[in-house]
This record gives sequence, C-alpha cells and structure tokens, in this order.
Amino acid sequence: MSETKKLAVILAAGKGTRMRSKLPKVLHRMCGASMLELVLSSVNSAGFNHSLVVIPEANSKFLDNKNDYYDYVVQKEPLGTGHALLQAVKNQDDYDNLLVLSGDNPLIKPNTLEILEKYHVSELNVMTILTTEVSSDSDFGRIIRDSNGNIKKIIEFSENNNDLKCIKEGNSGIYCFQVKWLKEKIKKISPSLTGEIFLTDLVEIAYKNNDKLGSLKVTDSTETLGVNNRVQLSQATKILQNRIQNEWLMAGVSIEDPATVYIDINAKIGEDTIIKPNTHINGTTFIGEKCQIGPNTIIKNSLIGNSCKVVSSVVNDSTVEEHVLIGPYSNVRGESYICREVHIGTSVEVNRTHLGEKSKISHFAYVGDAEIGINVNIGAGTVTCNYDGEEKHKTLIRDNSFIGSGTMLIAPVTIGRNAITGAGAVVKEDVEPNTTVVGVPAKVIK
Repeated sequence: MSETKKLAVILAAGKGTRMRSKLPKVLHRMCGASMLELVLSSVNSAGFNHSLVVIPEANSKFLDNKNDYYDYVVQKEPLGTGHALLQAVKNQDDYDNLLVLSGDNPLIKPNTLEILEKYHVSELNVMTILTTEVSSDSDFGRIIRDSNGNIKKIIEFSENNNDLKCIKEGNSGIYCFQVKWLKEKIKKISPSLTGEIFLTDLVEIAYKNNDKLGSLKVTDSTETLGVNNRVQLSQATKILQNRIQNEWLMAGVSIEDPATVYIDINAKIGEDTIIKPNTHINGTTFIGEKCQIGPNTIIKNSLIGNSCKVVSSVVNDSTVEEHVLIGPYSNVRGESYICREVHIGTSVEVNRTHLGEKSKISHFAYVGDAEIGINVNIGAGTVTCNYDGEEKHKTLIRDNSFIGSGTMLIAPVTIGRNAITGAGAVVKEDVEPNTTVVGVPAKVIK
C-alpha cells in the first residue's frame, strides 16, 4: 500500500522587523536549532512527507541554512500571508488537503498537528482553524463567533478595541485546508489598503458561502506562542528548554539544578547520568550511561562513552570512550579521540590528538597534533611544540613511554616504545624504543 502524501506549507517570508536583526526571524535559534528547523521537525514527525517553505526574494541566508527535507517557493513581493500561500499552492495538484503554519511557531508539537489534520479530514471541512486561549493583552487575532457558535471572522487585535480584550479565543495562525477550495477562494480575497492579501479573510468568505468551517482548540496554549521579538524568543526558548529537561528527567537522567543547565534539542543522554549545575550540552552530543557531567562544563558536538566524569571542563568536536576522567579546567577539542580509561587532569589542553587506552596527562600540559599510544604517562608542563611558524607537525608517542615533567617535544618527532624523557628535556630528534633522554637538547643516557 502506497504512503499517503501529505503537504505542509510553512510561511517564512515575513520581514520580522520587530526582531531588529539582519538575520531572518525564523532562522534565529532556540536550544540548538532554528525556529524553522523546529517547525519542520514537528511537521515531519506529524507525518507530513512534503514540506514547502515560502521564503522572501532576499533569501541567501535561507539557502545557506537549507536542509534536504523541504522544498521552497519564493514570494517576490511582501504582499501578505494570503499572497504567500498563493505562491505555494498554485502548482500543487496532487493533494486533497494541506496544513499551513508559520515558521515562527517553534513550540507546536507533532501530536497537535496530527490531531488537527485528522479532525479536518474526518469532518470534511474546507478550512479548520487551530484556536488557542489568550490573555486580554495578547496580540493574537481574535475568533469572532455568531449566536450559534459558528466562526464568522477573525479580527486582528488592537489595543484600542476593549471589546476584543474580552475575547479569550485567539487565532494560532495554524490551519488545514481543502486544496481545491483554497485555490478557488484565495483568488477572491480583496487586497487591503496597503495592497496585502490576508489569509484570515478566507474565514469570512467561507462563512458567507456556508462552506463547512471548523475549529479545534489546542490543549496547551504555549504550543501556539508566536515569536515576533527578542522577548518572545527568550520566553519560547525557556519553555522549550523546560520541555527538553523534563523529557530527560523522565528518561532516567538526573539534573541537579535545572535552572543553570542548558541542553540542546539534538543532544542524547543515557540513563543514570548526572548533570551537575552550570553545565551546557550543546549541538549533536551523545552522552552514555552512568556519567557525571559538570559542574561548570560544556560538551558540544561530542560523543561521551559510559561511566565518564567530566568536571569543570570543555569537550568540543571530540570522541571520548568509556571510563574516562577529564578535569577540572581542561579543554579537549579539534576532533580528538580519547580511548577508554584515560585520565586527563587539571588544566590540560588536548587538540587534534589520539590518546591511547589507560594513558595519563595528570596536569598542566598542551598536547596537540599528537598520536599517543597505550599506557603513556605525560608529566606536568609537557608541551608538544607542533607549530614551527608556518606549518603544524605531528608528535608520535608509542606505548608505555614516560614523558617527564616540563618536556618540550619539538615536532615532528617520535618517541619509541618504553622510552623515557627526563624532566625539562627538549626533544628535537626521534627517541629510540627503550631509551632514556635528558637535557637541552635531549641526549641519550648510555
């Protein structure tokens, strides 16, 4: 049986002037994803397998941020929401119904969209509006009903209209339409005095024609929070962050102080992991089970294995295997790979380095562009001097070597298996296996 094709249109061509930003409004980010990405994710999860985004003519930033699971059409002139939708549907003949929502509705949940679409189809409505409960000072348009309870129009909110302030049912800006009806009626919308065509005028057209118009009220009004300025962006981010943390708490993750923890939407965390205060888990990060992350820690775009402990440190774009200890005050970055049972102690920087199983860098060291073997001990103050002023070079340290405190390893250089460098040695040449070198420059002890 072939999959039913479902179309969603996301309106994202608005100027968003109240954001006071050169970045298009829907590309502002919340918890590691743009508002547009969050809307698209909900639409996709709700079963809409074709998403069409309406973008403005000045769209280079949209195309720079485009992913593979939506198509787009361009609204060449900013002539309102009705005009934007017209650009999207005029060539869509393969669908009976479609979903319409704005790219600045980042909190809408997939289940709500799925329920709305099923209700719309089952009731055979030409148009179904998702409504929401609003406060008296909300800037949502108000739902106006007749004496029989039927929706007859939507009126945009005005501070000067006290009658509207008494109406608690607002328009979320999320709709389902019969495509055939929409394509016919949208052309009948009269432009406003500014030349704009408003999507909400379709409500009055449907009412006057006795076309079947329906509504469904969202159970959680925070889902329909629109973002038009930085204050609302901050409010929406807080709500989304609270949702994310609650999901992980219910999944067996401990978060000791949720008010000071920040977890991006694409992060994954294993059971019995403890997230301590002032910790940020950003980007596409995977953290295993039974870890302790924090306090005062940032993990970004990294994989952390089971039973690791990262304290007051940063791990960025790197992989850490199981039973690794990092910190405090250390920095692992640059696609480094840290093997199991490694200890990286206080004030250590590891950059573009492979650190072998059971090796130790206990404190105060810089290890960059290095490949370090198994069971290597790197003493305090060691530096891999990887940059010669023009190029960066590799340092190779083989298994079971002992690097004395304060050693300077002038790359490119190789330290053989079971080799030892004395404290303060400056190693400019390769060291053979089972050899001890000391001094400046380092010489072999015979």
